[in-house]
Amino acid sequence: MGAQPSAAKGAQYWAVRRWTSTVAGPVHLVGDVERGDPHGDGVGCNIFLDGQQVYSKLIPPKGQEAIDLNITVKQGSRLDFAITPGPGTDSSFDSTGFHVSILTPTPPK
Repeated sequence: MGAQPSAAKGAQYWAVRRWTSTVAGPVHLVGDVERGDPHGDGVGCNIFLDGQQVYSKLIPPKGQEAIDLNITVKQGSRLDFAITPGPGTDSSFDSTGFHVSILTPTPPK
């Protein structure tokens, strides 16, 4: 899946995807964020759990970053995955590949 943040008149507009948990307990986030274009100033990748930041990386042009994060959620917890225009307000060339799987433990038999 992809994400395209934006900026206009000095303001940033983040591309955000939300997951609401139906489980309580540990989850494992695994995936990657990739910027294929060699232009622009990079993008930010942030993950928030119930409004608290749990992950933040700047992805440079032509950059790729792996996501491998263990967190604990409650039923109803919200995970927000946000791609930002990066350090400035230039969203040119900020199309970003974003792939994350949310893995939960297999229940015992």
